Amino acid sequence: MVLLPLTSYIMEILPEEQRDTTKVMGKMLPRHMEIIEIINDGWTKWLEGHTQDKAAVEAMSIIHPNPWNKDEWLVNMAFLATVGGAHVNGVAAIHSEIVKNEILNDFYKIFPSKFQNKTNGGAVSSSQGHC
Repeated sequence: MVLLPLTSYIMEILPEEQRDTTKVMGKMLPRHMEIIEIINDGWTKWLEGHTQDKAAVEAMSIIHPNPWNKDEWLVNMAFLATVGGAHVNGVAAIHSEIVKNEILNDFYKIFPSKFQNKTNGGAVSSSQGHC
């Protein structure tokens, strides 16, 4: 599997809030869902080659069972963006630390260099001097 990390991911909300059902995605965006399945297959196979912990592989799978509806599967968009993206970024330094140390810690352990803290806010704008 060749996946070029061409995007960066800014996490603004929790991964639990960034899930879509495979059923809806498959109906609305069938080719996208097919590609996500290919990425997930390659990702889980890579994980299986690097850990014997089946629970960790299941926990980090991009596609996983819906805990509220056992007949449904979900795509975790945060996991997809983390696996496929070049970088993961919080919206502030403290948020970036929470993302690394809690929310996506398993991914951080595998890809520490992907996790960065770059914000485009907080700097005094030169236009503010004219106010």
